[in-house]
Amino acid sequence: MKFNFFIAFIFAVFPVILLISSCAFLYGSCTKGSWVYVADTPYAGGYGECVVGDGRYVYILEEYTVNYPPRFWRYDPVSNTLVNLNISLPYGTFRNGVAMAYDYSGNIYVLTGSRYKDGEERVIFYKYNISMGIWYRLADTPHVQGAGDAITYCAYDHKIYAFLGRAVYTGNYTPTEKSVFARYDPSTDSWEILSFPPWGGTDDGASLVWAGGRYIYALQGEYYETIPLRNFARYDILTDTWQEMADIPAEDGVGDGGSLLWIGYYDQSYSNVIFALDGSGVRETPGYNFSAYYINNDTWVKLPDLPYPVGYYVGNRLAYADGKIFYWQGSNSSWPGHGKKICYWLPPVEEISKIEISLSIIIVNNCMLIFMLRKFFC
Repeated sequence: MKFNFFIAFIFAVFPVILLISSCAFLYGSCTKGSWVYVADTPYAGGYGECVVGDGRYVYILEEYTVNYPPRFWRYDPVSNTLVNLNISLPYGTFRNGVAMAYDYSGNIYVLTGSRYKDGEERVIFYKYNISMGIWYRLADTPHVQGAGDAITYCAYDHKIYAFLGRAVYTGNYTPTEKSVFARYDPSTDSWEILSFPPWGGTDDGASLVWAGGRYIYALQGEYYETIPLRNFARYDILTDTWQEMADIPAEDGVGDGGSLLWIGYYDQSYSNVIFALDGSGVRETPGYNFSAYYINNDTWVKLPDLPYPVGYYVGNRLAYADGKIFYWQGSNSSWPGHGKKICYWLPPVEEISKIEISLSIIIVNNCMLIFMLRKFFC
């Protein structure tokens, strides 16, 4: 009787213990994560800067001030090399609020931004064809641009969505609305203004991202220079309406370097996740925060900090290439990393997927263990 009880105990308890310990090991392995430094750009960040990826390469646009030439680099993760790309455009083309979006078809769309004192002439919009290396001037934006610019391509309707504007206008020109939300149709080279989220406007750190289906997600950015803003919302393409979502977990609010990234187009294992940087916030201190937003349950999760801080200058810092999430530091040269670092990190969802597979293997192995024990003792 005692022997049979012992055998029953082994059958019931041992596989559970093995399963729990295995789960704990796998969970501990996946939650650590780490960033890996790979390269430096020749120069630090500038007042006109932005980053975008096309799944294969990382593209970095930088112009320090209007008195400096624009620079355009392409980083190749496979060869770990950085090359200069053609950018035969005049000094001062790219200013505060530069934003780029890749259309999954070989083109990068670019808002050129503006200084706070610039006037209504700052409505310049370009398309860069990657294979030909040519810049095309497109239809002017329907609103002046600025630090509150953001842009994303939407494969749902094959159009471009953008925030245009800024919180402050120090020159002689002041528009009726400080910022607008608009849609660009590449097939007709035309813009239309859409409904705006329930915010006063957008500014430093404003970001947009399409995350599959009918929704565009947005961060407002540092619209008030002294009040932390964590506002996050989504736009419904079919109804032209906005819905406020859970605030991003940023103690100082979103600021310079605020960024959103969705990589589900390349791998549907990640279709439920949006990655984000909140930047330097209202205190304008170095920004290290890296987060993930889970679309299906409107929840944010804090991820490992960046090794080198972002901020100081406006512009998206995140990109996806070669199966990895990259970021360019793009800060000023006095911060840790000197504003030049390029790093990558493997997405946590990939590790979570591995855990799910591993758990399945563990369960199967445990069932086989029970089977063998039964054969041995019974």
